[in-house]
Amino acid sequence: VLAQKCVDDVMEARAALLKIGTSGYVVHTVAAALYCVAKTTSFKDAVVMAVRAGGDGDTTAAVAGALAGTFYGIEGIPEEYKTVEDYDLLNKLTDDLMAMRS
Repeated sequence: VLAQKCVDDVMEARAALLKIGTSGYVVHTVAAALYCVAKTTSFKDAVVMAVRAGGDGDTTAAVAGALAGTFYGIEGIPEEYKTVEDYDLLNKLTDDLMAMRS
C-alpha cells in the first residue's frame, strides 16, 4: 500500500524509497522493488534505481530484477547483463521451470 502511494505521488525517487524502506526486511524489499519497477521504463533502469536506493540495495535489486525480468522478458535484459557467470545454465533452468507448467 505504501509503495502504491509513493508511485502515485510525485515525490523524488530517493525520498520515496527512504519512506518505503530499504533495510532488507522482506516487506521493505518487496515494496521498494515494486516501486523501482513501477517508476521506470526498462529492466536496467529498475535495477539501477534499486541499487542506488541504498540500504540493502543488492537484495532490493535482486527482487527488482526478478520482477522486471518477468515484466520485460528476456528481450528486455541488456546484453551486458547476460555475461554473468553461469548465464547459460540459469537460462536453461528457467526454460526447464517453464516447461514444468505445461
